[in-house]
Amino acid sequence: MVVYIAERRRAAGMTQEDLSARLGVDRSAVALWETGARTPGTERLPALAEALGCGIGELFAAHHLRNLAHPLLLFK
Repeated sequence: MVVYIAERRRAAGMTQEDLSARLGVDRSAVALWETGARTPGTERLPALAEALGCGIGELFAAHHLRNLAHPLLLFK
């Protein structure tokens, strides 16, 4: 979810400040989410997904897919 939030935010042309204002959180909260130091609370996920132009499931799917090992490497 970490990299995906930053990527989607940038793709939408938003700064951390823009996203934080839209979600009603401090800019430092967005920075912490993007570095992986914290994760957004479940109550924030609907608004976060809407702001990033994706579904809630995509936030988690992007995180999961980025953490999978390449399937061919498993057979070495």
